Amino acid sequence: MPHTQIDDHVDIELPGLDVSLVAERIRNITQNRLDLIANEVNACIVVAVLWRLYPEWLVLLWLGLFSIVILVRFILRRRYQLVVPEPETIRLWGWAFTVGAFMTGCLWSFTGSVVLVTAEPLYNLFALFLLGGMLAGCIIRNSAYMPVVYAFVIPASLPVIVILLTRHNLIQIMMGLLFGVFAAVLLSTGYSINRSIIENFRLRISQGILLERVRQSESVMAKAQEIAHVGSWDIDLVTKTYNCSVEAYRIFGVDPAKPKPTYLEMLARIHPDDREMVSKNLYAMITKGMGRGTDHRLVMDDGTIRYVHEQARIERGPDGRAMHAVGTISLHAIGTVQDITERKIAEDKLKFANILLRTEAEASPDGIFVVDPNRKIISFNNRFCEIWKISHETVKAGIDSDVLEAVKTLVKDPETFHALVEDIYSRPFAISHDEFELLDGRFIERHTVPLSDPGGENLGRIWFFRDITESKQAAAYALQMTRFDGLTGLANRSVLVEALQHEMSRAKRGKKGFAVMYIDLDHFKDVNDTLGHPVGDAFLQEVADRLRANTRGADTIARLGGDEFAVVVTDIAEPADAAALADKLIKALSSLYSIQGNDIYSSASIGIDLYGPEVEDAETLLSHADVALYRAKAEGRASYRFFTDAMDAEVMRRISLGRELHEAIDSGQLFLLYQPQVNTGSARMVGVESLVRWRHPTRGILRPDAFIPVAERTGLIIKLGHVVLLMACRQGMAWLNAGLEPIRIAVNVSVMQFKSPIALEAEIIAVLEETGLPPHLLELELTETVLMNVAREHRDILVRLRKLGVLIAIDDFGTGYSSLDYLRRFPVDRIKIAQNFVRHIETATGDASIVKATIGLAKELDIMVIAEGVETAEQLKLLKKWGCEEVQGYYFAKPLVVEEITHMLHTGGTLQPRAGKVS
Repeated sequence: MPHTQIDDHVDIELPGLDVSLVAERIRNITQNRLDLIANEVNACIVVAVLWRLYPEWLVLLWLGLFSIVILVRFILRRRYQLVVPEPETIRLWGWAFTVGAFMTGCLWSFTGSVVLVTAEPLYNLFALFLLGGMLAGCIIRNSAYMPVVYAFVIPASLPVIVILLTRHNLIQIMMGLLFGVFAAVLLSTGYSINRSIIENFRLRISQGILLERVRQSESVMAKAQEIAHVGSWDIDLVTKTYNCSVEAYRIFGVDPAKPKPTYLEMLARIHPDDREMVSKNLYAMITKGMGRGTDHRLVMDDGTIRYVHEQARIERGPDGRAMHAVGTISLHAIGTVQDITERKIAEDKLKFANILLRTEAEASPDGIFVVDPNRKIISFNNRFCEIWKISHETVKAGIDSDVLEAVKTLVKDPETFHALVEDIYSRPFAISHDEFELLDGRFIERHTVPLSDPGGENLGRIWFFRDITESKQAAAYALQMTRFDGLTGLANRSVLVEALQHEMSRAKRGKKGFAVMYIDLDHFKDVNDTLGHPVGDAFLQEVADRLRANTRGADTIARLGGDEFAVVVTDIAEPADAAALADKLIKALSSLYSIQGNDIYSSASIGIDLYGPEVEDAETLLSHADVALYRAKAEGRASYRFFTDAMDAEVMRRISLGRELHEAIDSGQLFLLYQPQVNTGSARMVGVESLVRWRHPTRGILRPDAFIPVAERTGLIIKLGHVVLLMACRQGMAWLNAGLEPIRIAVNVSVMQFKSPIALEAEIIAVLEETGLPPHLLELELTETVLMNVAREHRDILVRLRKLGVLIAIDDFGTGYSSLDYLRRFPVDRIKIAQNFVRHIETATGDASIVKATIGLAKELDIMVIAEGVETAEQLKLLKKWGCEEVQGYYFAKPLVVEEITHMLHTGGTLQPRAGKVS
């Protein structure tokens, strides 16, 4: 590695100096283009002189080759100037320039040799003079890089010298010798110039490298100070002059590019509360000559606070004495200042985190206990002492074994507890969780996890203890509550299933059979709706008491929800035994109830299934009893029915029909018929009732009574109701769009649809918006059963629909239990007198009185009346006489397809009676 001597004492290694010298020498020769121009000019002179001595082609060939070489050398020099050669390519560039010089020298040598062949002395002198000038010019211009000089001078001069020395002419020999001496002197001179240039270059490059190294060192130092947030300074306390590094200025909040503040202004940046402390430390440093470090605050120009750490000392010379000393007081100090704001913030956050952690630990419901790897206690909270009834002094002593012994005295099974603790300690990274019962009846939940750093080193263990006595008691109570009904105290469904499974196991072992009874109270909702839920709850409690009083202790009675109960009757030998008990229960449940001053009459329906070996599980027994209950309710209520194979087949058919109905709704097999509603005075059609039919692919046209019950039990009634409502509204709008007279379209709403009245309201509004049908042309027909399912808080839904314009009608009026109450409670536009009363008004005075009274009542309440099932002229005559304004029935028309209704509307909408005339 090259060295350079900076002064008499220091010799510094400078890596890369040789390459830099070569690059600078080559750059020097590329800066000069006059030698190339001179070569080309001289070549043209030679051609002009020799034009008549040699063949033209030879002269032109030489000039062409010479010009190409000069052009290539010119291009190489220009390219070298434009690019920044890499260090590893410098010598290749030197070889390129050397080869160019060599080729040029060879061409000059060829020319000189040819000229010297002539016998004319004048031409010989011309050749030597020209070559000498070219040699001198090459050495002057290219001495910075001697390989180029040698490559030109030697091939250009040596052939000429040899030719002259080999001539037999004394003058030419002398010319050869003189030319050789001239060339040697030129080379020696060029070598001296080269040494001088190289030394000059070396010194200049060395200085540049050293200066760059100093600049880099200063830059690195500044960058290091910036990264470390550390600045340096020195102060002469006598003259108050100071110097600061860039980072020191930044820390003090001073812009180095602006005029620096005075020493006093710099001191003024120290926080007022910290100035006295800084002054005392500075005085101690001056008087005692000691280095001092302080942490204090600086106030920035914008008012923000910055925390710094300053370290200072008195500067001393090589002899160990204080520099710039006056007497014994040192006045020159140097130091560093470090920005520790982030560290202080982090320390404050850590301090807060520790306070927060401690507060959380004390507020925790868990007792917390922390030990190090040597089982020495390092932390605990008050709750730990409270749970284990250990004094703070015992735990603060930090001895784990003392605490463990105190804990063992409380644990119900101390040996197991001790063994578990030791096992956990033997496995440093184990996680464990369990519960312990204490001698005082408390239950403690324990959870322990290891403490470790991110590298996985074991730092100890933390234990959590929680008193879960109350939660254990609550869980036990909840478990009890999950097995028994909270209102009646009867068993719930899960207990019932367990009883059924137990009885099935007994029966399979040869014991007597058993039966399950599914009991449903008839019209229980009327009790809730009319008397309120408190009375309803008391009523259910009385039912439970009567069931207990009329069954045996071995039987299991359960409430399944609402007004549904079940009884598992053990030791049943014959179906008659079950029938006798069912009769007994029906009589007991049908007796008068006196609840909170109210007399209530009720009844019950019972479904019975006897256990047989073909039954696989308890749920099958319950489903069979439910099927039998459904049959009992369908056949008149207040009775019981046994489950039979025929019922099972019917259930299967109903399930199959449910699947087919689902497909029918999606595939468009449903369609509507419309039964006209006729004004009794004009015989004009004023409305139609929409009646759904099912075009079954194998069973033909099915009436609603064949599939509506299936739809209600399977939940398809919601989807079916939506389809019927949408088809009816679309058809009504189609009649309007056809320019026909608007008529009212009635749509029936089922009980299941009103299970979610808010959703039903949204659905009706959405269908009206989708189809565009005016709301006043849509009439919703609600049976009294539907109204029974409209809770009091949902009454407003009917009010909102009526305000929207939708008409509300009570269908089958008179067949329910609280008809007059409905007229009072709900907004009603029309009541439809049930067909049961209209059918016999000509002969049955009771029915006639009911119909007549109903019409009169409706008039008093300003409610429209329509009579259903009108089939004779006599019925129509009586209804018209009593003031009934509208009727529907076979007397005018059966339910019709849409084309027939459309035709009637086109012909004026007047209907002729199908049989007989009104007199």
